[in-house]
Amino acid sequence: MVETKFLGMWNLVSWIQKTQDGKTSYPFGVDAIGHIIYTSDGFMSASLMTANRVSIGVSLEKLAIKPRYLMAIFRYLKAAATYVSYAGTYKIVGDTVVHHVQASLYPDWVGTDLVRSYVFSDNRLTLRAEDPPNATQELVWEKARKK
Repeated sequence: MVETKFLGMWNLVSWIQKTQDGKTSYPFGVDAIGHIIYTSDGFMSASLMTANRVSIGVSLEKLAIKPRYLMAIFRYLKAAATYVSYAGTYKIVGDTVVHHVQASLYPDWVGTDLVRSYVFSDNRLTLRAEDPPNATQELVWEKARKK
């Protein structure tokens, strides 16, 4: 079942990690950037990143074939560590949305289901995911408007 409230593009407002002992952190900083898109035919895509990432300064092709670009390779690894992206299909199951991952920067997610509880409030969507051990990821999204 496709819930029409999900449809469209959403901009990340905040991503907060909360532990059971009361600690709060921001995995990609308080100014993280992200978008999540849900389509009417059941597809979704999400991308999140740290703001103001450092440029790599070398094309991906050169990184793969030139060992002299070692520092650029380190910048590339840092860039990958500050970026999350995945895409696939989704379905609504009760009060959860299940993202079935078909492609991801993080290969371990491919073929898995990422389950998030959801709440709508005005033009915002909050997704919560249990992240063992003893932590919750809370992502607040705001409906994007065409300018």
